Amino acid sequence: MKKIVFFICLLCMAVISNAEMTKAEFCKDMSSYAELVMQKRQNDTPIKTMLLAIEKSGESKGTRELMESIVEDAYSKPAYATKDFKNKSINEYSASVYLECKRNLN
Repeated sequence: MKKIVFFICLLCMAVISNAEMTKAEFCKDMSSYAELVMQKRQNDTPIKTMLLAIEKSGESKGTRELMESIVEDAYSKPAYATKDFKNKSINEYSASVYLECKRNLN
């Protein structure tokens, strides 16, 4: 997670300055992306599939690098077998990305 936070700090200002977006909106977007990635992780989507999707996304280099760091971090976490543990993992990961983003952008 610390790798993501550091990376968010480095890239967020460039991403925000290139778009009409507030810091809060940026963090919400990162949280939503983190939620999606962890859902894919918990449903056994291969990391290769996620990385290929990023490569084909058409996003800027900085945004792609940020997305990759979230994928790498999420896939370093365990995948669970039960629905309850999967949902808890998804919610906690999304919340942690949002909170770390907000802490480091203020």
